[in-house]
Order: sequence, then structure tokens, then C-alpha cells
Amino acid sequence: MDQAICSPSRAGVMTGPYPHQQGALTSNIRLPAAVPCLPEMLGDGDYRTGYIGKWHLGDEVFPQHGFAEWAATEDGYTNWYTEGRDHVFMEWNSGADEKAANAKAPAAGQTTYARGENGRAVVSPDGWKLCISDRDTGQLYNLTADPGECTNLFASAEHKAVVARLPRKIHVWQANVGDKLGV
Repeated sequence: MDQAICSPSRAGVMTGPYPHQQGALTSNIRLPAAVPCLPEMLGDGDYRTGYIGKWHLGDEVFPQHGFAEWAATEDGYTNWYTEGRDHVFMEWNSGADEKAANAKAPAAGQTTYARGENGRAVVSPDGWKLCISDRDTGQLYNLTADPGECTNLFASAEHKAVVARLPRKIHVWQANVGDKLGV
């Protein structure tokens, strides 16, 4: 596709038609359910379909448009999440090598530590995002009051009930998908 921005180009690759024909005219726009993607066009149970990477054509967390397996990148597009559902997902340090190469005087071992960290996160229907990792302290954000995730409330005594409630959702998801990361 020769589109200048990612979502229309991605939608074109997935659906075939140009943006003005399939509805994804700008970035971060929900692809209409009536517009079939490649897995829906296959219509054959002999294919196992999956999506990995950035989606930005609707909900980032749940499989859609005929994909059976789903590992889209969550990167803050909470406006597109399906309402009333918990969103549990993996977080990782993508581009850590490039960031580490351009970092200004990191402490000894700091970038190696960051590259090895793995995390799991949940965004709840009531607007909380909890991130927990196998190596670091947690992060808690109130996405309604702080959509830019600027204030980490994890250590706040006022939010202990939220911190106690949300890890269970991550652990249930881990059990369902066979994720063995100890968070």
C-alpha cells in the first residue's frame, strides 16, 4: 500500500480495498465490522490465523476480524477498548537495544536489567491500569484522571484495594493462556 500513515495502510493490506473504500481514512480508527479482513475471506477451517503487532484499527487486546490468535501491541489506545471487559496483556521493552544505545550514562547494568524485564498488565473497566513485572515494583495508573500515565499510584495507601484486586485478573489470564511468568 502507498498510504502515508499506518492505520489506513495496515487496513489496506488486511482487507484489500483502498482507505476510502474500507473506512480507515486516518490513524487509530475502528475498522468497520462489515469490512472483512483476510482471515474472514479465507473462510476455511484448514487455516490457523493469527495477528502479531500493532493494530490501531479497533480494540488492541481481543481477537477480531477472523483472527484466532492475537498478540497486538498495547500502547495506550484505551479509547478503542471494548467497554466492560478487562484487558490483560503482556508488556515488553520494545526497541530496548536502540534506547540503550542512545541512553545518557546509564548506571552499570541498568540497560541490561531493563531489557530482561517482562511485565503483565491489566486495564479494568473502571479505568485502572496495573502493570506488574518479574523484576520491578508495580505501576498503577488511574487512566480516567491521568490518561498520560504520569502519576504512579502503586505505593499510595489510598489505592491499596485496587492494587490488591487487579493482580488476580492477571493471574486468571495467565492460567487460561498457560503463561508461566512469575509476577
